[in-house]
Amino acid sequence: MNERWDRLGIEETTRLRNAEPGAIQKDVIALQEKHRNTWRGKAQWFWAIMLCEEFCELLLSLIGLHRHAPDVELRQIAAICMNWLEMRDNRRIE
Repeated sequence: MNERWDRLGIEETTRLRNAEPGAIQKDVIALQEKHRNTWRGKAQWFWAIMLCEEFCELLLSLIGLHRHAPDVELRQIAAICMNWLEMRDNRRIE
């Protein structure tokens, strides 16, 4: 683990790596639920930019320049994708 990760990143990474099968999926779904309405109604370009921001944070984390561990960033990316897909489906956007 990288010494630059904050306590959340280290604790989350350790917990997820030691978790039972399916725990990561449950965590992503919980994060999706928590933020289900955070960006609801925002434009498609906004969702794309926010996804790019999280992806950049993942890259920075991988080289030790971001406070969250990669596992935390990946969960955030997955939750954003799930919420964006759900919102697109609800709007019937093509």
